[in-house]
Amino acid sequence: MELSAWVSIASICAVGAMSPGPSLAVVVRNTIAGGRLQGVLTGIGHALGVGVYAMIAVFGMAVLLQQFPSAMRGIEVVGGLYLLWMGIQALRHAGEGNLDSDKESGHQGFVDGLAISGLNPKIAVFFLALLGPFIPPEATLLERVGVAGMALIIDGCWY
Repeated sequence: MELSAWVSIASICAVGAMSPGPSLAVVVRNTIAGGRLQGVLTGIGHALGVGVYAMIAVFGMAVLLQQFPSAMRGIEVVGGLYLLWMGIQALRHAGEGNLDSDKESGHQGFVDGLAISGLNPKIAVFFLALLGPFIPPEATLLERVGVAGMALIIDGCWY
């Protein structure tokens, strides 16, 4: 792949990571509620989920989703239900407890980060629609893994 393709992909990944959405809300919420460790682990979990989507996208998941469009609908429904559940939980527990005395381990933050990225249909659509055109069909295995790894690292560094 040419350098211009790598720069374009890095730019797309950076803009995607920087765009506000439910992922940012979860990272901020977990950082405030659980402290720095939980916030960092939420970001790491999110980056891992992004890396999985990027890996799926660079290895041709778009072709499979064209053949099975209900799979994308399933991701959207499950993701929407998860976001709804998180919103209800946030409203139910609003104003409860002292944030300073209720620090959690980072485990829940990691799980939340992985879940929000794995169930966020915006991320799936983003990678499937925008990443594919920049990956030439003749790209090597190493280049494809490199693109997915770059997406993971950019997202992880941003959060």
